[in-house]
Amino acid sequence: MKRIRPATLEPVDYTHEMYTRALWFAEGVTNTYGSYTLVRSGIWNKQEFYQDLSSQITELETRSAEHWQSAEQSSLDTWLDKYALYNQPQRSVSYYTKGQVLGVLLDIVIRDRTDNQRSLDDVMRAMNQDFAKSGKFYRDSLDVKLTAEKITGGSLDDFFSKYISGADPLPYTKLFSEAGLSLEERESVHATLGFTMEREQDGTFSIGSVEAGSSAEKSGLKMGDTVVRWNGGDPPRRADRWATQQKPGQDLHLRIRRADVDHDIALRLGELREKFYQVVELPDVSERARRIRDGMLHGATDPITAHNR
Repeated sequence: MKRIRPATLEPVDYTHEMYTRALWFAEGVTNTYGSYTLVRSGIWNKQEFYQDLSSQITELETRSAEHWQSAEQSSLDTWLDKYALYNQPQRSVSYYTKGQVLGVLLDIVIRDRTDNQRSLDDVMRAMNQDFAKSGKFYRDSLDVKLTAEKITGGSLDDFFSKYISGADPLPYTKLFSEAGLSLEERESVHATLGFTMEREQDGTFSIGSVEAGSSAEKSGLKMGDTVVRWNGGDPPRRADRWATQQKPGQDLHLRIRRADVDHDIALRLGELREKFYQVVELPDVSERARRIRDGMLHGATDPITAHNR
């Protein structure tokens, strides 16, 4: 972002908004390389890399806005990030998240088309040479696309029009299979409180909201109640995290203070089912898919033959 910079952010003008379609690349693909660096340096093992990628995909695919907001549109809309309404799952996706996933998918596309003799690393090196070292700024997604096409030796119109400027469903099944990977859809079940809790400036905890129809609402718990005791002890600092370690249907006993009067409240934890995705290695893959997968994990490519120079 500091060296390879989009032309739409130059020169910097702090007096008004500067709109760019390139943040999916400038910020998101930076995150791709954050995870690549960790696994390629050995700080992460490959399972940690897969888990991080799985988390990004889960975050992306469980937001309904993924069905309509493209990576470029998310970049353009960044000025709306400060509004809570915009950040709701049905209204936006993060260009950090989508860009990180797109970086991995584009890497697979390049490796697949060049028989693992070229990669996203070559795109970054070329952009560093053509723009950063030359004192030039790239034209948002256009120059990313043109550079990637120069590296692969063919058109990438389809990938960029569908998945970067467009919001077509990302082709996980097809592309992951080229790298000997699969994306599995799974479900987790854990307890939920039915209310949120906030820490006040004086260190006490109060009820921030109560979910309609929940056991918490039926028990009489109200927004603004001060939580004095939690199952006979002090309230947890992270109530939501505490709930994920409990079982649905488990009893929770609260002592709350309302208008300077203490009340004992008993409720049952609810059940929350959440869909998530997991990237896994396919057990039996072709030698070519294994080379592409290993190349991604280790930052390597195969020697270029004379035929492919």
